Amino acid sequence: MNFFFKILAIFFAAVVKLIAFSPDLFFTSPSDGDTLYFDSQVLISWESKGNQKAKLFFSIDKGKKWNLLASDLASGEILWNLPKLNTEKIIFRLTSIDSEKLELIRKIENAHSNEIRCLDISSERNLLLSSSRDSKIKIWSIEDSKQIDSLSSFVSENYFNAFFYNNKILATLDSALLLWDWQNKNIEKIKLNEAIRSCAANSESKLIAAGTLFGRVFLINESLAEIESIVLPDSAIVYSLNFSNNGKLIAASTYSGHIYLIDWAKKQITTTLSGHGDGGNQNLLVWDCAFSPKDDYLVSCGVDKTVRYWDLASSAQTAQFDQHSAHVRAVDYHKRFNIGLSAGLDNCLMQTDARDGSLIGEVTKADGQILTALYSETCDTIFSAGRDNSIYLWKKRINKIDNDEISCFLREYIEPVIDEEIFLISPNPVSDFAEIKFYLKVESDFAINLLDLSGKKVYNKNFVFMGKGMQSIKLNLWEISSGYYILCIQGNDFSKCKPCLIVK
Repeated sequence: MNFFFKILAIFFAAVVKLIAFSPDLFFTSPSDGDTLYFDSQVLISWESKGNQKAKLFFSIDKGKKWNLLASDLASGEILWNLPKLNTEKIIFRLTSIDSEKLELIRKIENAHSNEIRCLDISSERNLLLSSSRDSKIKIWSIEDSKQIDSLSSFVSENYFNAFFYNNKILATLDSALLLWDWQNKNIEKIKLNEAIRSCAANSESKLIAAGTLFGRVFLINESLAEIESIVLPDSAIVYSLNFSNNGKLIAASTYSGHIYLIDWAKKQITTTLSGHGDGGNQNLLVWDCAFSPKDDYLVSCGVDKTVRYWDLASSAQTAQFDQHSAHVRAVDYHKRFNIGLSAGLDNCLMQTDARDGSLIGEVTKADGQILTALYSETCDTIFSAGRDNSIYLWKKRINKIDNDEISCFLREYIEPVIDEEIFLISPNPVSDFAEIKFYLKVESDFAINLLDLSGKKVYNKNFVFMGKGMQSIKLNLWEISSGYYILCIQGNDFSKCKPCLIVK
């Protein structure tokens, strides 16, 4: 009896595990590995256990770039007229996103007396930093939004950027960088003798970067007290700097419309990304950019009202979002999913799918123009601020993203050589002789083969230069023993088979 209950327990555990790992979204047609034909209709169908609408993509370059085939799909199938594509293989991807509506948790009214230009979150995730055109930096408790500390420069319009850095605050200050050890009430300056517009920091590698109004990017290695610099090719204002997550690259977005990726170990610019303003907008300024979690993609935004996604392996733009109605001032990349956040002077916060640039969920509006926005480390909270001098905390949770992928082979459709409607074996069952009738649409060579049920060839006869038209061929099968067989007419690029019974 105990043995029976053990077996029963194992069975139920297996069932529970199977249910837990059962996919919520999956293709039902075509199957993985199927062959599809150009210039034909393809039925693509799927099943979904949720109520989320799906998006369907295809890729012809092994998943490097995804092309949107259809979106907002509520039904479980579509018909697609498959065009001629320059590939022998296609990948289909089906995606649905389960997300909650963006909801305002809290608003810190008049957090500053002027526009707020930059926000940052401490590595401990409990503090929020804000810098403003009122020349003040403030530290806030995220839990209750109470101000913990502040610093004033007493000089107008100094703090373009401010970030947490190794238990200190890093900020731009005229032609220098300021390091504020707010806990020990200590301030030090790093003089650079050039007007600073942007800065960034990587706490793990103890690297600080600063961008100037004249296209120079400084890199300061705090631990070695070294300062190096590189001048960008167009000497344009550096509006933002961002370290890659691994700390090896710095992305510099500029007034000229270019984004430069700088490898400091090699002391050179490795990649230039260009495209902002290519629609004819004379002001090409790129306001901000951010790396994806794996540093393989970059999102950027600019005066041209666009959000753009870039594949850093190929330096190619992969997607573009055009629904902002004014300058897009800030972007960030989701820490878990392939999703970007953007905010701009249209007061709008939007999230987009990085694969195709489509909007996720609804557009959310603040009470004023937004200059800065970012995800929390867990990405369930979004922080934003701007020209209404207030800080917003939004609740936004992406619960899960369901995906399924299949790969199919692509071929040119070849018209059947044998008419599908005319293929006769007479008599059937066969005793000693059989007459085979079929219609050839073109002149062709072929063989007639008889296979047993194991697939072994037991009879073969070859024919060459057989003319177009009805064929009538007599076969002598008297040496073949009784049984079930498959009779096949096979050519270089065609095959037609039919079951055959031989009775002696």
